[in-house]
Amino acid sequence: MFTGIIEGSGKVEGRTGGPDEICLRIATPFADVPSRGESIAVDGVCLTAVAGGAGWFEEKMIRLPSGVQ
Repeated sequence: MFTGIIEGSGKVEGRTGGPDEICLRIATPFADVPSRGESIAVDGVCLTAVAGGAGWFEEKMIRLPSGVQ
């Protein structure tokens, strides 16, 4: 369970990719630029930043093969 401090609300600014992998760019009010590899909880799900800048970060999601849980 995530027990960190909620720093603010974000908004999905963009989505790229195809059926097996997508990259989301999320606008955030963070004072610090998220670093690559930093874990950020989004709606209770921990995501790993793959890129970040002032006011945004990107993360990737992949589709698991069927049968993998």
